[in-house]
Amino acid sequence: MTRTEGRVLLKLIDRETEYTAYEVLREFRGGFVAGFWQSVSRIFGQNLKSEYDAEGEDRMIEQIIIYYEAGLL
Repeated sequence: MTRTEGRVLLKLIDRETEYTAYEVLREFRGGFVAGFWQSVSRIFGQNLKSEYDAEGEDRMIEQIIIYYEAGLL
């Protein structure tokens, strides 16, 4: 998986669950593990705490999802 694909996956997790990837990890694996993976993700320029913003920076992803769900893609 590329970094860009990983970033999109993190955004989609937040969109579908309304929890960031960090919150999901913390809930299922604990705070220490979530903190560890947050640190690793920051080393590679990612952020597990990033939230989905359908009106802002993630509007292109949102538009693609809308087209897909409508059967236009």
